[in-house]
Amino acid sequence: NTSSRSKAEDFLALLRSALGSLPVTNITPGRDASETMTGWLGSAPLVGLFSLGDEAELHEPGDESPITKVKQQDLLGPEVSLLLESDARVTKVSLYYADLVSFVLHDDLSIKRIKFSDIISDQNNDIDCDDYVARIDADFTLMTSELNKMITDLHGEFAFNARDYLDV
Repeated sequence: NTSSRSKAEDFLALLRSALGSLPVTNITPGRDASETMTGWLGSAPLVGLFSLGDEAELHEPGDESPITKVKQQDLLGPEVSLLLESDARVTKVSLYYADLVSFVLHDDLSIKRIKFSDIISDQNNDIDCDDYVARIDADFTLMTSELNKMITDLHGEFAFNARDYLDV
């Protein structure tokens, strides 16, 4: 439950020491993540179950690299197109997955601000509210199932290198 890479690595180190070994490595996309995300707002739109949200962060070229934050705007609109024409690169973008999950994807492929739609939370309404443990277990199972599908589809968007999976 962290967005910090160093905290996640600390957790993995503890997990490895408890289990003896845990062959987990960072994933490496087959192409630059920022380039792929920039394409989503320009010439290579998203396909499948993903759709654009209304928020992005773009960095313009140069040493001083100005940052433009776009919020509550059409990411395919003329304002963003002008930024892309000036060779700005997307470093963060909000996305939806199957209208069930919203999140912000960063160019280091970290996923932040994950939110599940009411459709997901309503699916377990038939479980007795007094059975708190059963409700948490059912919600966790449902949410991890959706996240697993989302991450699998996200891998396809970035054409990951096969060697990422051979090390495991």
